[in-house]
Amino acid sequence: PVEEKERRLKEELSRLQVHQGAQRRQRQKMQTIALVGYTNVGKSAIVNRLTGSDLLVRDGVFVTMDIAARRVPMPSGNECYILDSVGFVRELPLELCDTFQATIDELGAADVVLHVRDMSHPSREEHAALISEVLEKAGIDLATRMVEVWNKIDLLSARERKHFMYVRGRVEGTSIPVCHVSAKYGDGFDDLLGCLDDRLQALAKQGALAGEPCLVSPRML
Repeated sequence: PVEEKERRLKEELSRLQVHQGAQRRQRQKMQTIALVGYTNVGKSAIVNRLTGSDLLVRDGVFVTMDIAARRVPMPSGNECYILDSVGFVRELPLELCDTFQATIDELGAADVVLHVRDMSHPSREEHAALISEVLEKAGIDLATRMVEVWNKIDLLSARERKHFMYVRGRVEGTSIPVCHVSAKYGDGFDDLLGCLDDRLQALAKQGALAGEPCLVSPRML
């Protein structure tokens, strides 16, 4: 019955909100990177590559309703949290709006937002525009806090990748960093970690100059 389905969804959302609130308080002593992207772009697979964890990786809308958090060591020796999140879709069912609001809250609290894109998808630009619109409405400073990850480069030719970068620079003129990866084969992840590490350290320095507490964790032994 529809009423029973709605009741179960509300109970699950309530559980998630309590769980996420407790997780956020636990993470406040360490910098965080939150992944965002259209559904099925490979966010969970990227988290698995970065952390060595084993999140559920399966195509399908709303496969991952929860927001998973994993610790990951950075090249500098620091650690941070990597947060996976619910994949975005157009025309979101009303009963799932609260779930996406929880995702937006996590993105707003993160130090760096990692926008994962499936560059082999024919609607990649439309999907990217949707994500950027949501992030901007949430008040997230894309210029200083976002890194783009172009996933599934194994499905693109070198010429296609070069063309996409040319169009991006010519049309958008953005300074947001772009990293090319293949979550399937593990290509590009050293460069991605280095880029994330640099951005986190820059944000930590900016916070220190502004008189805010530094959230970079002690170096790992």
